[in-house]
Amino acid sequence: MQPRAAAKSRKHLQILSTVSSTGVEDVAAARGAPIWYQLYPTDQWSVTQGLVRRAEAAGCPVLVLTVDLQGGSNRLTLARAIPRDSRDCTTCHTTSRTRLSGFVTGKPMFDGIDTSCGHRTSPGST
Repeated sequence: MQPRAAAKSRKHLQILSTVSSTGVEDVAAARGAPIWYQLYPTDQWSVTQGLVRRAEAAGCPVLVLTVDLQGGSNRLTLARAIPRDSRDCTTCHTTSRTRLSGFVTGKPMFDGIDTSCGHRTSPGST
């Protein structure tokens, strides 16, 4: 069962991440009730504003603002998976999960948003 269907069947709140594999509109429609949107702000206001506008248009009543490293630290999980996974991940991932790279901008929430001016998912990061 998809998470959005599970949330609907149990009448649970769902919070959707900026880097989710499904767009906010599809999740809200499948759930049949408002969802909260977890925003990873970028270093460019126009990109962040585009994400907020999409969430607002989809009926999200709450923005959950993430101010730490988006995606958390997956070093241990990644270290365990490397020996078993022979795929070339460089087409989607860069060395930093905070860069506006294919890992981030390839997610559905960035569809239709010009990300060429942005560089990072943290406004104050270097």
